[in-house]
Amino acid sequence: MSALQLQAYELMGKLSESKLQLIIEIMNGFINTADEGNNEVVKERRPIGMFEGEKFLADNYDIDDDNDEIAAMFGVSE
Repeated sequence: MSALQLQAYELMGKLSESKLQLIIEIMNGFINTADEGNNEVVKERRPIGMFEGEKFLADNYDIDDDNDEIAAMFGVSE
């Protein structure tokens, strides 16, 4: 038995039955997910250009209108 197993065994004797049951369920969860192999979460990727043709800004919106205010926030002077 390894040192970690011995330490876990000693600590198990100090737990209540309900906490011991919880730990057993967690351990079984680890074992079951380890058996499944690759557990990486795969994020859904959006295709490039999926919003092409979508309108996000108002017709008269000037994206450069706030540049002076933003520059002042970062301490940039003209």
